[in-house]
Amino acid sequence: MTEKRALIDKFMLRLPDGMRARIRAAAKKNGRSMNAEIVALLEDQFPDETKELPTLAEIEHWQDYIFEAEDQGTFENRLAWANAEIESSGWEFKLEADDGNPSLVLVLRKSLSR
Repeated sequence: MTEKRALIDKFMLRLPDGMRARIRAAAKKNGRSMNAEIVALLEDQFPDETKELPTLAEIEHWQDYIFEAEDQGTFENRLAWANAEIESSGWEFKLEADDGNPSLVLVLRKSLSR
């Protein structure tokens, strides 16, 4: 991956004994570099508040698209697609099908450890 150096902010950091090894282990477990692991943790703790949430019309459009599926397999594929779009945008929710109700449920994803 080519990174534009002008967009990167470098920050030197002193870590307590043993923390580097814990970060390395977490990064390996999550299949990413140590830098990516640290950035992911920081993004989770300090989310970008400037990201706009989707409008109700956009969510309703996804819902309509999902429910126009002719069969269960297509329904599940469309639901997975919509959630991939949501996740790639960094929004803190996902869509789930409610088994007992023909609607989609918005599930907020927030860490309880904050």
